[in-house]
Amino acid sequence: MSLGHRKRIRNLFRKAKFGTTREEHLLEMLLFQVFSRRDTNKLAKSLLGKYTSLKTIFHEYRDIKDEKNIGTGVEEFFAVISELFYRCYMYDSGIKRITLDSCISVIRYCELKVPHESCKILKILTLNEDNMLIASDVIGVTIDGKSKCDEEEFLRLAVARKAVSVVMVHYNCTDMAYALLIIPRLYDMLHNTNIKILDYILITSESSLSLFSSQDTFITHKYLTGWSKY
Repeated sequence: MSLGHRKRIRNLFRKAKFGTTREEHLLEMLLFQVFSRRDTNKLAKSLLGKYTSLKTIFHEYRDIKDEKNIGTGVEEFFAVISELFYRCYMYDSGIKRITLDSCISVIRYCELKVPHESCKILKILTLNEDNMLIASDVIGVTIDGKSKCDEEEFLRLAVARKAVSVVMVHYNCTDMAYALLIIPRLYDMLHNTNIKILDYILITSESSLSLFSSQDTFITHKYLTGWSKY
C-alpha cells in the first residue's frame, strides 16, 4: 500500500462534507490505525463485500478475527469503537432520547415511521430499563402474503443491544394469524434471558392494533408483559 494512496484517502475525507464520505473510505481510515503498511483498500473491500455495511461490521466485530490473515487487532479496535458509540449514544445528554412507556407512545412513534416504511417489514424495538429506545432493527419481511422472521437474529439483537424489554412492530401488515404464531416462538427464544416482550403491534397508514391491549387475554397474560400504563 503506497503512502500516496493513504494521503489521497485522507484528503478526500478532509474535503468531504459531513456524512458524505464513502463507507469504503471510512473503513480504510479506521484500518490505517491498525495496519501501518498493509493494503487496507483490499481489506476494506473484502470486509464490506462480506458484511455489506459498516453498521453490520461493527455489530459482527467478534467474527472479524476469523477472517483470513486479519488477526485480533482489528477485532479489538472495532470493539472499542462499538463500545464508545454505544456509550455516547446512550449517555450523551445532547441526544434526544425516545421514551416508549405505553401502548400509545409506541403507536405514535410507529405512525411517524409508516410513510417511510413502504415494505411489509417486522421490526424489533429494543428498550433499556427506563423504556428508552435503544435501536430499531428489521428482523423479518412479508412477501406475497407470507411473513418470515429471523428468530436467531431476534435473539442476537435483543442480547447484543443489552435490552431489558422489546416491542415487535409489523409495518403495513394486518396478519393477525402470523402474529399469534410467532409470539410464542419469540417468547421461547428469550427463555434463558430476563428480556421481556412488551407488545406486538400491527400498523398501517390507516390503522394500528396492539395485541397487548386486544381481547386475546391468553396472549396478553402468557407472552406479553405490557406497561404499567396504556
